[in-house]
Amino acid sequence: MRLVFGKDASVAKWVAKRISFVGERGFGNCKAIGVEDKDGNAMCGVVYHDWQPQFKTMAFSIAAESPRWAHRAIIHQLFAYPFEQVMVEKLWTATPSTNKSALRLCKGVGMTQEATLYKHFGTDNAIINRMMRKDFIRLYGGPHGQTKRTNAA
Repeated sequence: MRLVFGKDASVAKWVAKRISFVGERGFGNCKAIGVEDKDGNAMCGVVYHDWQPQFKTMAFSIAAESPRWAHRAIIHQLFAYPFEQVMVEKLWTATPSTNKSALRLCKGVGMTQEATLYKHFGTDNAIINRMMRKDFIRLYGGPHGQTKRTNAA
């Protein structure tokens, strides 16, 4: 698997088509990273949007063809963009409460449920999950995945 950089518009469009509440409306001003298999087939796309520099927060949306892309090294690299390059303090996502696989993914990568927005997606609630910078460092290491060294007794 490999990450695809520099194709923000096409990756964002691919993701938007797979998220019913986004669709043709798209994400507006955004950055995106794709994940391809060894044959160049799209497996996953992550769109980073709603950057709020004054608060150092950013939202992300993700779509995938299958869960086969979700390796720890890939997840670390996808989180590294907002936390190591943009320097966000909080990365968050809004997921329909009926999307159980996406909610399992959020929990599995170390996100914390922060809120429920009642009927945010029509008749469906939105579950807001977040990861703070300190959580990213604790779970995925310091810059570029380097873990902090401690003095052993």
